[in-house]
Amino acid sequence: MKLKIRKALISDIKQIARVHVDSWRTAYKGIMSDEYLDNLSCDNRERNWKKRLFENKESTEFMYVAENEEEKIVGFASADIDKEDKQYQGTLYTLYILEPYQRIGIGKELVKSVVKKLKENGINSLKLWAFEDNPSRKFYEKFGGKIMGKKVSKVGYVQLNELLYGWKDINDIRF
Repeated sequence: MKLKIRKALISDIKQIARVHVDSWRTAYKGIMSDEYLDNLSCDNRERNWKKRLFENKESTEFMYVAENEEEKIVGFASADIDKEDKQYQGTLYTLYILEPYQRIGIGKELVKSVVKKLKENGINSLKLWAFEDNPSRKFYEKFGGKIMGKKVSKVGYVQLNELLYGWKDINDIRF
């Protein structure tokens, strides 16, 4: 399977929103309520991503997408720089891949692209939050992420534990 990793474009927003919603519906089934997942809106995701990535001129958030042979987006990762956080200046906000494309190396390639961009900006540390009940969080542990903290977040009507993963030195990420 031939895949291409590239920077997200404004013309990708509709596909990014679809991947986001579809990924949540599969990844968080049994973790979040069916009602909440069924009510996720691609239109809302489109507006949100357009604003975050392309309309907010003060934002440093960026995104990479994974395209299949048909030039359809099958996954994406977004990240940002947080110079206020002296310990972890890079934040991986999202990593979502459509279920049929999981476990074939796309996540690793997306994270590699994020790490490369962070390094180019002088950022050498990384953090992310992952739902504790999400089995995909083992992906971050495989790459050497250490649990640095925990918080409770409300998603819909459900309280969910989130774990903070961190790499003090992104050169230590075990790809």
